[in-house]
Amino acid sequence: MIDPTKSRRDPYEEWDAAYLLGALSATERLEFEAHLSGCARCAGAVADLAGLPGLLGALDDDEALAMLAVDLRAEDAHAADAGIADAGIADARGTASGPVPAHILVGLTARVRLRRRVRSALFGVAGAVAAAVVAAAVVLPITLGGAGGPGASSPPTAAAPAHPTVSAALDAVVPSPITASVALTSTTWGTSISLSCQYRDAPPAQPGAGYAQPGRFALYVTDRNGTTTEVSSWSAGPGATVHASGSTAAPIADIAGVQLRSLNPDRTLLSRSFD
Repeated sequence: MIDPTKSRRDPYEEWDAAYLLGALSATERLEFEAHLSGCARCAGAVADLAGLPGLLGALDDDEALAMLAVDLRAEDAHAADAGIADAGIADARGTASGPVPAHILVGLTARVRLRRRVRSALFGVAGAVAAAVVAAAVVLPITLGGAGGPGASSPPTAAAPAHPTVSAALDAVVPSPITASVALTSTTWGTSISLSCQYRDAPPAQPGAGYAQPGRFALYVTDRNGTTTEVSSWSAGPGATVHASGSTAAPIADIAGVQLRSLNPDRTLLSRSFD
């Protein structure tokens, strides 16, 4: 007899890749983080994939999509050979030596599901960010007048995080119309990072500074060993605000600083060091 408590599917088991790539909504992200605090299995899955954003960040869009397409075709071919349908394990047809062992079917299905979760997360992010994005960024046009002016909206109220959070404004490294702040939240698998970034309407007075048009930006984290990793990237232009999220396997105590960079041209605009 099947125990229904053991056969019941965990509704969060496929959220890990989308969470790390920033493809969850703000509400879903809070819901999943609350679930992670009490689910060792999902927390372990997130930890296993924690390096995914950094790996994707090292690729350009075309490289990432091409590699993903090749891997998916290979997995589909293996699945077809084993008699596995796209939706999961179908009726496995026996071979000359007998049916395919159950543990092989389970492992193959897990690989197919993982790659499809990653593909879904990648294509769920804004097109300008594409596959190289390591976290989603929602760009919202704003009028940078007084606080609480027309059209201003209040953020949804959320429960206080269960782990310590470090919040800080980033300091300007070079003159630019960009200002930003970050919040680092400790998790069971590392650190969750939230960014709020404002792009003023008026470009700087310096001719040729290159800030009058939309550009690409990225957030980097440097650990205390000196390793710097991209954790989020986005596109934005004058008069916009960005809320982005990313993650790193490094604990908060091991994070030495963060930097916000322009990617065209490559230069550090803002930074913050943590003692």
